[in-house]
Amino acid sequence: THTLTIGEDGRRHFYDHEKISAELCKTAMERLKFSNQEMRDVITLVKMHMRPIDCGPAGARRLMRDLEDNFENWRLFKYADSPP
Repeated sequence: THTLTIGEDGRRHFYDHEKISAELCKTAMERLKFSNQEMRDVITLVKMHMRPIDCGPAGARRLMRDLEDNFENWRLFKYADSPP
């Protein structure tokens, strides 16, 4: 609900929700005393979760570059976050 807006057409939008979610995630993980590495990994996944999984070879290379060691976790996250 932090990012919910209603457009003139009546449709709901969640602009920048991945950025706001990453901030909320960081705050919660700091409070729960996660390690800095765990926080970096999870926050990266949250920030990147809107990137499409079907993005072609160039997009896949960019994802692998941006996610580094988190690419496989991101891929699993995307499948878990997708409707059947």
